[in-house]
Amino acid sequence: MRTDHRPRPSRVELLHAALVALACALAFLGPGALPTRSVVPFPPERFEPLRTEALADASLWEQDLRVGSAEFGDKYNQSLAWDRIQQDRLRAGSIPLWTRDIAGGAPFVPQMAQVYQPWNLLLLLPLPSVGIYGLWWTLHLIAYGVGAYWFLRRISCGHAAALFGLVVACLGLWTQARIHHNVILSAALPLWPLLSLVHGAFRGAGVGPGKVAVVGLLVGTTWSGGFAPVSLQTCMLTAAFGVALAVRDRCARPLVPLACGAGLGAVLALPQMGPTLLAARDSARDPATPEILRALGLSFEHLRTLIWPDLLHWPVPQSGIGSAAPSPSWFALDRLPAQKARAFNYPETAFGIGIPGALLALVGLVDRRPRNLFFAVVTIGSFGLATATTPWLELAEAGRLARVGDLRRFLFLTATGLTVLAACGADRLLSARRPVVFLVGGIAAAAMCFVPWITLLGLSGDPDAFAQSYAERLSGPVALPDGSIVQVTAEQARAAMDSRPGEAAANLDHELVTYGRALLACVAALAVGVFASGSRRVLLLALLAALELLWAGHGTRVAIPIERMTRMPLLLRPVAEATREADSLEQPRPRLFRLERPGVSAQTSVLFPPNLGAFHGLEDLSAYNPLPKRRMEELFAAMEPAVDQTPREILGGIFPPIVLGGAGVFAMTKPGTLAHPVLDLLGCRFVLSAVPAPSELFGIIDRVGGALPGRFHLIERLTPMPRATFVDRAEVLTDPAERLARVTDPEHDFRKVVVLEDAAAPVADGDGHPDGDVEVVRHRDEEVVLRVTCAESGYVRLADPWDPGWTATVDGQDAPILLADHYVRAVHVSPGTHEVRFRYDGTAARIWQVFGMVGLVIAAALGVIARVRRVLA
Repeated sequence: MRTDHRPRPSRVELLHAALVALACALAFLGPGALPTRSVVPFPPERFEPLRTEALADASLWEQDLRVGSAEFGDKYNQSLAWDRIQQDRLRAGSIPLWTRDIAGGAPFVPQMAQVYQPWNLLLLLPLPSVGIYGLWWTLHLIAYGVGAYWFLRRISCGHAAALFGLVVACLGLWTQARIHHNVILSAALPLWPLLSLVHGAFRGAGVGPGKVAVVGLLVGTTWSGGFAPVSLQTCMLTAAFGVALAVRDRCARPLVPLACGAGLGAVLALPQMGPTLLAARDSARDPATPEILRALGLSFEHLRTLIWPDLLHWPVPQSGIGSAAPSPSWFALDRLPAQKARAFNYPETAFGIGIPGALLALVGLVDRRPRNLFFAVVTIGSFGLATATTPWLELAEAGRLARVGDLRRFLFLTATGLTVLAACGADRLLSARRPVVFLVGGIAAAAMCFVPWITLLGLSGDPDAFAQSYAERLSGPVALPDGSIVQVTAEQARAAMDSRPGEAAANLDHELVTYGRALLACVAALAVGVFASGSRRVLLLALLAALELLWAGHGTRVAIPIERMTRMPLLLRPVAEATREADSLEQPRPRLFRLERPGVSAQTSVLFPPNLGAFHGLEDLSAYNPLPKRRMEELFAAMEPAVDQTPREILGGIFPPIVLGGAGVFAMTKPGTLAHPVLDLLGCRFVLSAVPAPSELFGIIDRVGGALPGRFHLIERLTPMPRATFVDRAEVLTDPAERLARVTDPEHDFRKVVVLEDAAAPVADGDGHPDGDVEVVRHRDEEVVLRVTCAESGYVRLADPWDPGWTATVDGQDAPILLADHYVRAVHVSPGTHEVRFRYDGTAARIWQVFGMVGLVIAAALGVIARVRRVLA
């Protein structure tokens, strides 16, 4: 991969790169760059009861709620809550390790939070957490774009070609809908600097102690980004690039210090990755099997998104031209169970470099210079992995890459490889007197060979023929996660489409608009490539690519005023008031849960999503968590088993509707569950409900059913137990199935008995009428203090989730914490008055921070050594 030597970019050229990256960021974000706005994929009023309240008081109109894309819900399921929690804790001078807000209590780090990212210092600004997103995206895009520019110059691309690559890198990333998962960008940010350092190591710059420290910091930063699949791909590409350079030069010596830097980065990342790996050991999310991965793999036709990024599955749910009804692409048919195997995971798999980028990537692909060949192999290999077909799936299993789960995420490397190829093609175009290669590639791209059916049916303007064509395309054998093959008929697919009136017309409108835009961009790119010359040709193509990618990605972001983002539904005000009162007294907060209509899933639910309540500071039992505790899902699934309702199939597992199947807890779907004793144990006081409370249930009050008649309700339960209780009788059940059946039995009385699973637990054989009292002195996220007075020995049960990071003392002496009632904590006490203190500071919680500090000390020492060497030299 030897390249021609070119001087390093000048300061003026770097300034140009920074200004272009800034322009890309501001053009994409629009008003969202202002600190008074929050950047989100769609308005919060899409959720109920906010929607009904906003329409009722005329603060919004129906058309205001249709902007953006409702498919990108993880912004509401994840980032908003975690950033708000993290901001509160950082301002209080602590690093969050445990939070009560989500799932009634859970480790904070494993939830894709970015606790140890330096960017979190932005949360210390005098802005609400939702107000820093514009600044966050802007700085990230500038850093990402300039990093790409610097690397492209390193591999001998000219200034104009590197600027073209910068535009593609910045804006092409957003057609991947990364606003849905902002953690993806944080994990990807160190990619370009790492590649530049590796390239410099083999260009004679060497790798001294200072660069070893920098490599370590960059590797540690990517693995602290909160999205391990992209961190893995970043390190894989960097390592492969280094090996390729070592083979070229027949010298592997620079790999040794680079590997040491990577090892240092692994140590630095342990505060983030240690708790994550620990949580993964007992997570409800089971590892994907080869059959599941194969069923989820992309088909070859997904390559069409290279040229038309939004053709298969667009960010904007409506075209705004013909039909006004929001209509997602038919590739996301939820009404056809067998079709789930084909559905695209759009927010993590769509990518686009635009028509000019695609044409120039073709030019770069046919340029046989070693640098181009390397990134061509990266592009083809990563797309092969994303298809999860033979032999790629077998290679992924052999290399243990299948552990990342959905192999479609390897399209991140595909997009990266294509970005470099496009810049290399632009560099080739700069020196071409006659752009024959570009012209031939453009004609091939314009041949429409991927989409002949649009030409035949789309231009006819007949929605019925269009729908029938789509139904026939969707028909055929489909591999299900369990390995079986189901034949999907065209009639089944058509019936699913017809169940949503107006979808055919809306999809046809959008396909035609997309097709026309792509054709226009293609023709314009060919015209520029043929008639312009020199660097002007490339810069015009960069401008064209920017305009096209901004058009394709505009539906992925919406700028919402901060006051709208922080508005809490009136329906939940009683919960907020009770929460504020509890916080002022340092007492346990009342917990919130949800009740949905039967048959409604998390994908079709209109109620507040699980973690949006946590964003508003409410303690929620519903939870979305990429690594939920297995026991949490087991407890809720056993509480409301799928007997008379259709269970849901997720990644090969069968789950009742109440759980998310490896991603947390959704909502009750049976009104009778409102009276379940497990909810009493967990302190569930309030239920946000889409149905009225059954009048026959004892201790249930529909507090505000009349505020939104017949629609949404806040139900208050009067029977919750105190968060901490004393029990004088214990049963030991070591069999998980027997234990779950016992604690979820509707007749089980938690007030009289605690169910343990440790056979060595101290005996407690009282009469079931405990003579004791427990006072909660202090209840915080990572510390709970209880005062217990009892006339007999027994157990103090705290109805907060168990975790190995918790420790307990009784009167200052260490005491073991036992798993109680399958999910919560208990400590044995003798007769008398005692102080029981729980703290989240056990080895499982703190040891990773120690490792991280050791890594920082080593990195600092290497930096000092490098500085001393420079001074002495």
